[in-house]
Amino acid sequence: KAGDGLPAKDANNEAYLQLGTGVAIKVQFPSLLSLKNRKDIAFNKAELVLEPKANPAGYTVPTDLILTEATKSYRPLRTTTTGEGNFAFLTGEGTTASYVSKSNLFTFNVTSSLQNILAGRLSNNGWIITPTLFVVNSTTGARQVALGKSVLAQEVTRAIFDKSKIKLKVYYT
Repeated sequence: KAGDGLPAKDANNEAYLQLGTGVAIKVQFPSLLSLKNRKDIAFNKAELVLEPKANPAGYTVPTDLILTEATKSYRPLRTTTTGEGNFAFLTGEGTTASYVSKSNLFTFNVTSSLQNILAGRLSNNGWIITPTLFVVNSTTGARQVALGKSVLAQEVTRAIFDKSKIKLKVYYT
C-alpha cells in the first residue's frame, strides 16, 4: 500500500529511489544503540556510503541525495506536527551528498547525527534518503536545496542500490 515500507529482502535485496515519485530509501541501524553502552570508545567520524548500480539507458543517477530524519511510520520527520513543515534534516554536516562519478559513490558525513543518537538527543528511527533538486537563489546566485517543496524536473533520475553496497562506516578510538 502507498506509504508502507518494503523491506530490501522482499525486493531482491535492492533499494530504489526516484525523483518525483515518492520512492525513497529508509535505512535503519537497530544495533546502533548497543554502542551506547561502550564507555571505552569515542567516535571520531561516521559516514553513510552508498554505491549505486548501473542504470539502464534513459535514466541518470541523481546528482545529489538528501538525508532526513525518519518517523517510525516510514515518513520524513517534519519540523511541525501540523500542516506542511519542512523536512527535519540531519543535524550537523550530513544533509546532502553529491554523486562522485569517479568513485561511483554518495557519501554523507553523519558524525554529529550518530553522536546525537548515542547521546539520546535524537531518536533512532532511521534516516530517509531521497533525490533532491537544487534551486539557484535569484538574489545571491547561490545554489540551495529546494526545501520541502514540490519541484518537478524534466530529467528522470533514479538509483538502485544493492543492500550490501549501503554502509555505515564508523571511525573510533
